[in-house]
Amino acid sequence: MDTSYGPMDNQAVFVREGGRRLARGNTIANELFNSMKWEAKVLGDSCLKSLELNPAEYQQKLEGARQEMASWNLKLGQTLAYTPEEWMKAKITREAANQYIASEQHRLIYANALHQAIVAEAIRMGGLAEILIEEGKKGNLLTVIETSSRLAPVLTFPGASSYLCAMVVPYAREARTVLGEDHEGRKHFISEEAVRESADNAYNLFGAKMVLAESSAAPRSDVPKSGRKPEVYIARMLPNEPSSNVTHHVIDTPFREEFDARVRELMFFALKEMYK
Repeated sequence: MDTSYGPMDNQAVFVREGGRRLARGNTIANELFNSMKWEAKVLGDSCLKSLELNPAEYQQKLEGARQEMASWNLKLGQTLAYTPEEWMKAKITREAANQYIASEQHRLIYANALHQAIVAEAIRMGGLAEILIEEGKKGNLLTVIETSSRLAPVLTFPGASSYLCAMVVPYAREARTVLGEDHEGRKHFISEEAVRESADNAYNLFGAKMVLAESSAAPRSDVPKSGRKPEVYIARMLPNEPSSNVTHHVIDTPFREEFDARVRELMFFALKEMYK
């Protein structure tokens, strides 16, 4: 797909075609960000190559990585999920990605906004909007739980009050606790257990018969010591189902905007599956 800038009418045609493809089950988010991911990778590879051509600097940074890892091991009693060389290269690659993001943030924001428009169009032209409204009139109201507002903005179309019960973005731990989640003693807030609990609590608190919930960890500007990749857990609850259905997706990207778009797309497909 050509995502180059152009007159407004060209962008409208692009959104319409993207919405048509998405409604048919094709993925769109990857295409919007592929060129930028390639450019960031080229930059990272170039930084690593330059370092390799300077043996003295390479050894200096490698020794720094060894000392850093030894310090964390002594302080935390934990072993990082990297060798010293892997840790050094991961940090350089992340720093290069951060440089790219600082330079190209406007393009990333634009691609994410474009994706939101495409999902909104897919909901409209694919007939999902009408299905949501009809199910709502039967009493099958929907509650959506997101850790960032990704799908929610495209769900408030005309007639949404007929089917939409609540949309909640419990970003902080305190907000999740208010919703009834128990985080005491839990190692990871982003887990199947956590998202299942979110869905169950929403089902009980809001009285909606349909619940779509996600719990996600977006890309960070540093390198996680655990080695965990950006990921999302998505839970779906339907009327008369005793427990939620949960899927897990790893989204390996350095860009938060791409992560948002891909989670939005996964949530869209999950919503379609709920109402098929």
